[in-house]
Amino acid sequence: MRSDEEVLAKFRDAYNRVLEARMTEYLETKSVNCQFNSRFKLKRFGLVGFCLNPKITIGEHHGAFVCHDDEVAKKCSCFVNKHTVESVRADLDEIMCNPSRCGQEYPKLAMLLWFLQSGKPEKQSRFVRLCASLKDAVRAACFIISLRWW
Repeated sequence: MRSDEEVLAKFRDAYNRVLEARMTEYLETKSVNCQFNSRFKLKRFGLVGFCLNPKITIGEHHGAFVCHDDEVAKKCSCFVNKHTVESVRADLDEIMCNPSRCGQEYPKLAMLLWFLQSGKPEKQSRFVRLCASLKDAVRAACFIISLRWW
């Protein structure tokens, strides 16, 4: 069996890999990451990105400028990323704090977190409370089934 220190080291490595991948994805110059890009659903086209930056829409495009491609976003002089390093890290930490969401998006990290928290007394007390509530529910069901409530 592995020690807590080994599992913690594995968790940190996996967390840093996930954080690096999210940083690459969210801090890249893409139309989806632009603060001024809004997506609207159009018939026959699906979701299309439009630039709502006043510097661009008031100018030569007269209120409508399609910014759907990443190539257009890379060439744009008014691109402003809506994500920061802190916001990406905070978003990942929020996911880590929610066990069900963490389990869905990052099952390996969730498993390592569960292992690291499994020895904590808080987990054991939650388990004891759950067993007690199940015991009360079974007792109430038996009470109703046996018609002792008369």
